[in-house]
Amino acid sequence: MKVKIRISDTVLEDWDWPIDELTIEDGIVVGQKSVHEGAYAITDCVGWPVERLLKWTHYDGTGEHPEIFQEMWDRKKSKWDTFVKELPDE
Repeated sequence: MKVKIRISDTVLEDWDWPIDELTIEDGIVVGQKSVHEGAYAITDCVGWPVERLLKWTHYDGTGEHPEIFQEMWDRKKSKWDTFVKELPDE
C-alpha cells in the first residue's frame, strides 16, 4: 500500500510544503520517497510500524508560531488529515 504524508503550517502556501510517498507492507513502512520538496524536512519513516506513523500524524503545533501539522492523505475523504480522532486513548 502507498500513502502520502506532508508537513504543513499556518504561514506558508501549499507549494511550500513537502510531500513524501510511503510504501507500507505487512504494517511496516518499507519505502519512502520525496514527491515534492518543501520548507520542512520529513522524518525518515522507514522501519516504522503503522501505529507509529499514525502517532506522527497526531503532532499538534497549535499555539506555536507557525502552527505546524504532520498530515497523511485520506483517500476516503480526498483531503489531508491529522487522524487525531483515529488514535486509541492511551
